[in-house]
Amino acid sequence: MCYCQHREAGLRKLAYKHLETFISNAKKWESKDQEEFAISLFTILDALNEKDEVLTFSLNSFLIDILYRWTENNPIDSRPFRWIGIYMDSSNKEDDLEKSLRKAIELGGDTEQKAMIYLVSNYINTLEFGTHEFPSGYCGDLSECIEKLPYMLQLINRIQNKNIKEQNIGQIQEQLHLILDWLKHTQTPVDAVRTWEKEQTKELEMVIVYYLHNSSSR
Repeated sequence: MCYCQHREAGLRKLAYKHLETFISNAKKWESKDQEEFAISLFTILDALNEKDEVLTFSLNSFLIDILYRWTENNPIDSRPFRWIGIYMDSSNKEDDLEKSLRKAIELGGDTEQKAMIYLVSNYINTLEFGTHEFPSGYCGDLSECIEKLPYMLQLINRIQNKNIKEQNIGQIQEQLHLILDWLKHTQTPVDAVRTWEKEQTKELEMVIVYYLHNSSSR
């Protein structure tokens, strides 16, 4: 309470001092009490969607320890995996965050709507980043993005919010059309290496056309 009041008043140093005191005391709590605190905090964050304003470095470090211990003690609970994937980006690599979200979906199934929406959104952001310097080139691993496409389309099909589902399909179709157009206009190969690259390009084109057709029929 003191942390929130002082932060709102602009007294950041005093606010962080109260936060550090709270974290120091909370580290002495029983694991169950720490988990209850995490549940309360992440439930609020889910509603507010303002993680950057709340999760300071010290609080993030405290929470990540709680969540990883939670996944070990109760590996069938999807919640800690979801919260790691959504909120612990400053403590993990991107691949680890994706693995956590996939695990949450595996455990929670269609109840893990937030994990699905967040994972698909990240994928679309990756596609958009990859195409932002066209026609000079694709920024990133295009083959990896295409490899993940079937799974992402499966997730979109399971998203219950119709507006989000339609928006996701539209965004992916737009990016795939950009990629397909770029692939079709790559240079003609002039040697063995470029010939191999052209063959790989044709394979990617076929995959993209296939998934564009399937996504259009959803």
